Amino acid sequence: MLLAYTVSTVGTLFGSGVVLWIAITEVGVSGSELGLLSGLATLAAGAVALVVAPRIDTWHKRPVMVSLDLLAGAALLSLSLATWAGTVTLLHLAAALATQMSAAILFVAASTPMLKHIGHDRLDWALGRQESVFWAAQLIGPPAGGVVTSAIGPSLTLTCNSASFLVSAILLARISEPGPAAERVSTGLRVGVGLRTIWRLPPLRALYVNAVLFGSALMATTPILALFIVRDLGLSAWEYGLILGVPCLGGMLAGTLSHRLIRRWGRERILRSTGLVRVVWLLPLAAIPAGPAAVAAILTMQFGLLFTAGLFNPTFASARMAVTPADRLSAVVGSWAATTRLIHPIAIGVIGLLAEILGVRTALAIGAGLGALSILPLLSRSFRDQPSQDAIGDGAATSDSAQIVLAPRSDTTSRDTPATDVGRPGGVRTN
Repeated sequence: MLLAYTVSTVGTLFGSGVVLWIAITEVGVSGSELGLLSGLATLAAGAVALVVAPRIDTWHKRPVMVSLDLLAGAALLSLSLATWAGTVTLLHLAAALATQMSAAILFVAASTPMLKHIGHDRLDWALGRQESVFWAAQLIGPPAGGVVTSAIGPSLTLTCNSASFLVSAILLARISEPGPAAERVSTGLRVGVGLRTIWRLPPLRALYVNAVLFGSALMATTPILALFIVRDLGLSAWEYGLILGVPCLGGMLAGTLSHRLIRRWGRERILRSTGLVRVVWLLPLAAIPAGPAAVAAILTMQFGLLFTAGLFNPTFASARMAVTPADRLSAVVGSWAATTRLIHPIAIGVIGLLAEILGVRTALAIGAGLGALSILPLLSRSFRDQPSQDAIGDGAATSDSAQIVLAPRSDTTSRDTPATDVGRPGGVRTN
């Protein structure tokens, strides 16, 4: 699964800007239509995920993952053919984007339970390798995709992206899935179970609030930071590209180190420390002065942010699995991804409006303040609370997966060997 994840992640980031490129150059959408396209696709994907993700807990996961890869690949291929034929429309773009977003959320919901079958001494290694792969793909994929799109056109670039999902599906079809599917229950009983579980388990609720606050801050300040770099600081295109690319090395480095640090210090200590430090890197951005030192300052802050996030993300993923009941893991992960995708655009809109009214630096400072609030849930008492049977409710089966496993694990034996079953990371790097 690690190989399948690598192929599809590289393919996705390789073609990450092609859909918007087609919307602008082929369809000729306006700024408002572009916002409508993204908003409708996000709403549709979130609604589908909230309904379907809870059902995945009762299905075999491997055929679900294969089907979702094929669905995403087919959506991109249809868009590629329509672009080549000159018949692409705004509705087609929205449908393809919504299909790809839905498939991505549901894939994470299906693949995360597969990680339960990885031994505890290998899980942190596997999640760390995922983190490294993501940041390597982030470093290489978009620039390479831009070059290839310029050389062969957006249609063939989308075809390459579609092919990556086909290759991923073929690789996934070869893995084994231990254990039978869970007992089927009424769809009506499953819808909403993910959100209820998140809210009723104090440690899970703390992780969720942390993810929403920091993710909203990061997503909201990203476009404002780009405006700040180009307009206020007056940096050139190559300097902007440098700022986008070089910090990804921090995420790659963190991914390779995360399992060693977790083994030495324990999940709880790593979560708290990196959750605090990653916020620190956001705070000085608004105060950076224009001048020769601006590039070095932003590079340092972004590298530090991605390094600490690269340590936090795999630790966060393993902690979330540890506190979630096994029979609700897909429901929780799917609902988590769907709701955060719906919340982030609101934060982006609010911070963007504040940037227009109060100025970019003030908006960046407010965004950093929102991110700083994310450390409070990790410091709260609820982060340590054990979930009770009454809190879990709804007939969930309690198991070792419902217990908190955040303590240091120096007594376990860890081997730097590759995991055979590794799913995709829990959504975007905002968790």
